[in-house]
Amino acid sequence: MFLSKLLLLFQFCHVCGTGSKPEITAEETGTGVVIKTVCNNSNCRKEFTWTSQPLMPDTKMLAGNFLISMAVLFAGGSFTKVRQIFLHMGLACTSLSIFFRHQRVSEQGSF
Repeated sequence: MFLSKLLLLFQFCHVCGTGSKPEITAEETGTGVVIKTVCNNSNCRKEFTWTSQPLMPDTKMLAGNFLISMAVLFAGGSFTKVRQIFLHMGLACTSLSIFFRHQRVSEQGSF
């Protein structure tokens, strides 16, 4: 997904529904995005947080990040090459150190 298009969905408060544009912060974490908004309406001022991916059960790992690592590992591919392709395409990707962390976790059998 393109972040610029995703941000169009956050042009109003998702709590009170007013048309006042909230303050928006977006943070990329590997393949995941976390968007936080704060309503500018003085009667609301509520915070809203949206994440693009669920967490793996009983962990703080984003599912998409873990799934990319496991797809490369199980296919016998090279994470460095997959990451290079992602970067050339302008796609978000996890780091090599995260890939190795996911590999260690999967070998231990405790996600």
